[in-house]
Amino acid sequence: MALPIQDRGQQGHKPRHGLGEAYGEVMHKDSREVEEHNEGATTRPSVVAAQPKVHGEPMQRGSWSLVEHIDSTTLWLPATAVQPKINDFEGGGVAVGLSCPHMLGDATCATLFFKSWTEVLRRREPLEHPPSFNPLALRGRSVPNIHTKSAKYYATKSEVQTSSVQMATATFKFSNSVIKKCLSEVHEDCPDATPFDLLAALFWTRITRLKDSRSDYAHSLSFCTDCRRLLQVPLPYGHFGNALHFSVLRLKGEEMGQVSLGHVVQLVHSHLLGMEEEEFWSVIDWFEAQKGEGGKFAPPFRVYGPELTCINLEHMVVPSKVAGSPTRSLLAHVMFAEGRKPVHVSYRVGNVEGEGLIVVIPSTEDGLARTVMVTLPEKELTELCEDQAIQCLEPTMLLSGKR
Repeated sequence: MALPIQDRGQQGHKPRHGLGEAYGEVMHKDSREVEEHNEGATTRPSVVAAQPKVHGEPMQRGSWSLVEHIDSTTLWLPATAVQPKINDFEGGGVAVGLSCPHMLGDATCATLFFKSWTEVLRRREPLEHPPSFNPLALRGRSVPNIHTKSAKYYATKSEVQTSSVQMATATFKFSNSVIKKCLSEVHEDCPDATPFDLLAALFWTRITRLKDSRSDYAHSLSFCTDCRRLLQVPLPYGHFGNALHFSVLRLKGEEMGQVSLGHVVQLVHSHLLGMEEEEFWSVIDWFEAQKGEGGKFAPPFRVYGPELTCINLEHMVVPSKVAGSPTRSLLAHVMFAEGRKPVHVSYRVGNVEGEGLIVVIPSTEDGLARTVMVTLPEKELTELCEDQAIQCLEPTMLLSGKR
């Protein structure tokens, strides 16, 4: 997360507040000091990272994460669980990074922890989305159901092995006006399309052109969706743990090559709109069913892949509290100083394998602007960056942190 500095002479007042105090105030318990200020280190700006290898346990028992393994009655975390990095830039500005394993929590968990940390620093009370620790929130049911499409999909994922290739990442920043224009162009096919529907469909169709083009080849896109607010009894935004659900949409190569972008946007929109709560709970039941002798969970497997995966962060856009502005981005309110929102926010999932990863991120600006981070095999990424269908939308591009 990159933050502006207006006056170099005021640098002595910049936050140098370790997460130890933040733990104590946010979680109402003391914690060990975990501040890490790396002078001269090379740290990518704007990084919130999470490791892609996910054990069945944290996905199934989201709220427990590391807490239960330490002490069932004490809410504190080891110093290595959350690793912050703060870098000053000679020309002005600060980059603040927060890294945590998926065993601890998902992107929403990391983001709202970060946001609560900044609210503690600014002495804002009460916290807008305080961490919520409920060990019983995501548990297997007494009458399980593992005979669903989602349970079968996860079972297949758990058995797939992928070869490791050199991957690279590029970031595309699309303006509010461009997204608004594109949504109007697909309005006839999908009147209720969201920026995510549009960008997921656009990058999926362009990336498939770089892969196998045979008409009998099925192209798959796996969607990673946060389910906190999609359940009949919603979880609070601050639910501390994992509440992700992976689902898949498949199209034959022949269909992908012949249909319009608007048609693919409609397919993406309908797929996400049609997700059923039973599918989510059946996955939790499936994880529970994988327990071996003594209640031990099965070996970990990669949930980001092997097919192309797209992370949906549209739930970070919430109703606005300001008259005249219908929505606001939670990311714009991660501020260490009042009124000083970040200039750039990004997310990184480490060790991506398989066909690649797309992350669609709400902008720190209000409106429809979005940032898209794409991780692909190096050769494919080079070709994607030159794709005219994307270039004509005039995105600001970042490669390895450089414009």
